[in-house]
Amino acid sequence: MIKKIILVIATLLSIVIINHKVNADSIDDLNSKIEHANKIELEQNFFSFSTSYNIIIKGDVVGTLTGDFYHPFGDTLKIKTLDDKTTYSEKQQSRWMNMSINRGGVFKDRNNKQIGAIKEVPFQLFSHQFNIYNEKGNKVGSSYKDPFHLASNHYLIKNKSGGTVFKGVTDSFRINKTINIKRIKKSKDVTMKKALIIMAIEEAIEEKDKDDD
Repeated sequence: MIKKIILVIATLLSIVIINHKVNADSIDDLNSKIEHANKIELEQNFFSFSTSYNIIIKGDVVGTLTGDFYHPFGDTLKIKTLDDKTTYSEKQQSRWMNMSINRGGVFKDRNNKQIGAIKEVPFQLFSHQFNIYNEKGNKVGSSYKDPFHLASNHYLIKNKSGGTVFKGVTDSFRINKTINIKRIKKSKDVTMKKALIIMAIEEAIEEKDKDDD
């Protein structure tokens, strides 16, 4: 009887260990695919009631980017695996609760550890701009909408030296709106995962501004 109990416990433990390993592998696999990609499409899910994009690499859906831009305690965005495991996220501050007129938020890894931040630069004349910070609070880049393109939305992410590291272009003529993101050069401080979230934030701001007009 005791042997059977021990066998059952050992079997259950092995299942838990195997399942945990599968989940971890799916997250690691998604992280690797995203960070090794030079081009990624964010394809909007047409029938979703909240912000929702498929992450597409070379024609394959490898994950999702989902969120809620109207949460009263701060907007959220999450990069998830196809089995719904969060690998990366961004939590924006609620401006009315923080008594701030500028948008801002923090980046978090899979363990919910803060690993960077984004903050809007105040009083921009032609277009909003965000500064990007690392986990130590040092500025490592910036992002903004390129005001010289009127036919479609063009977004640029630059490193701290001013060099362009990512470019995003919104294709609104497809059935499902798509943000095409291209890596221009490598950056250890501004990763592709950060770029995906920043581009989604930029597009959400543009959509809201158009609705307010």
